[in-house]
Formats: sequence, C-alpha cells, structure tokens
Amino acid sequence: MRKPTQHKLFGVENLEGLSSVIAGEADLQDVVQTIIPEYLSIVSAGPIPANPAELLTSARFAAILEEYRDSFDYILVDTPPMLAVTDPSIVCSHVDAVYMVMRIRNGVRTNALQAKEIIDSMGIELGGVI
Repeated sequence: MRKPTQHKLFGVENLEGLSSVIAGEADLQDVVQTIIPEYLSIVSAGPIPANPAELLTSARFAAILEEYRDSFDYILVDTPPMLAVTDPSIVCSHVDAVYMVMRIRNGVRTNALQAKEIIDSMGIELGGVI
C-alpha cells in the first residue's frame, strides 16, 4: 500500500482496494476484480493511506484475510521488500508461507540471509525463493 503497481500490471482499477476495505469505506466482495473467470482475481491496494503499517496491524486486516480464505484456493499477498519497511513483517504473521522474490545481483546473499532470519524468528515457513 506504499507504491502499488499490481493494478497496473493486471490492467485493473485502483480506485478502491484493500485499504478501502480495511478503512471501512468499501465492501469486501466489491473490491475483488476478476482477471480470468474461475482462475484469477485481484484485490488492488486501493488509495495510498497515510500510514499503511497501521492499517495492516488492525484486526480488520486479519479478518479480511480470513474471509478471503473462504472464497479462494490461494491468496498471494504482494509486499514491499522485507528489509525496506515493516509491512512485510506484519503481513507474515497472517500467512501460511512466505516466498521471497529476489533479483540476482551483488549483495543479494547478505540481504536474503537477513530476510530469512527475520522470517525464521517469526516462526513462518519459507516456502521458497523466486
């Protein structure tokens, strides 16, 4: 919810999204946008809030994920890099597994190991690396 781009990649609206639902400004099902019927849907980030981390620590965020679990087989939550801001650490406590996406370049090993230590310390399963 800091620099949303998924809506651009999928060519969908971002007028309402996750931030709108957490703030109580939109309905849970109204922000789901279907990309491929029966296979892929997206909930965009929505308008950028003043404090994204505060919204993610709310009980409403956890409840939203639980409600979506009843409707979808898999839920992928895209976050900023683990070492950049606190948002990924907050989201990690609400998911079943974490998949790290990394760009191969100098220094990536150090950052990856540091991110893995954070994930391990939270007791979250590292599902893999992409």
